[in-house]
Amino acid sequence: MHEAELREALKGLGMSKESWRALPLLPLVQVAWADGEIQDSERTLILRIATDYGLDEDGQMHLTNWLAFPPTRETVSAGQNVLLALCSSKGPADLQLLDDVIAFSHQVAAAAGGFFGIGSISSEEAQAIDKIGEALGVDPDSAWVRSFDTTYFPADADDGAAGPAVEVAFLEVPKALSRANLIHLDEGGEHVAPVIDEGLVIGRGDDVHVQIRYDPQVSRRHCRVYESERRFYIEDLDSTAGTQVNGQRVVARRLLGGEEITLGVVSFFFQLLD
Repeated sequence: MHEAELREALKGLGMSKESWRALPLLPLVQVAWADGEIQDSERTLILRIATDYGLDEDGQMHLTNWLAFPPTRETVSAGQNVLLALCSSKGPADLQLLDDVIAFSHQVAAAAGGFFGIGSISSEEAQAIDKIGEALGVDPDSAWVRSFDTTYFPADADDGAAGPAVEVAFLEVPKALSRANLIHLDEGGEHVAPVIDEGLVIGRGDDVHVQIRYDPQVSRRHCRVYESERRFYIEDLDSTAGTQVNGQRVVARRLLGGEEITLGVVSFFFQLLD
């Protein structure tokens, strides 16, 4: 499509060039509706993906409508055509986005059978994914592909065989003296980050101090460990899967030293030095 044609096609969907980012979510909604109704787990996952992806107000309204009422065949077909055009060499996205759509579609289908991808995919949803893959020119059987950020490991990957192992990276760790440390142990040894006043943010995003990669249970900004008035605390940053301290999920709590902090499959130890 030429730019003018693309604008008209978006207009036909009730979208502008700013709200096009809702379109990759349309196939996910299509899969969720494939068996006649959207399960709560599917809805939750789609909304979580939308939050991570980032939508403007108009795009959010489109998603709300699609989740409330099944998109028409005409809307689905037109949306796929526009999405393909947007991922062309002249569009604002790349072809990898189409792989992402299929990966997320698998997650949504599996979510109906369990918590965030732990479950089976119905035949109706499998057929829907096949049709979407055919329309977008993507092999729907890929074991895993990257998400909208490269630290995300799709939950539908086959027992981790094809994807990378979970990684922990100490990124913007302050070089300062502190009364406490956050410690992670792995095959490479002991990794230590001092906990200073503003604290350490842990998550899978790029704007954190300690990054956990390829764990679908870890949110972009998952939790923070910080000091306030010579006391240390941990707070969950509204993560999806939660933060545990000594096996107990918490919203926030004081840390006294010796606690085990768990995010997804990764554990840290809180060390109080005085």
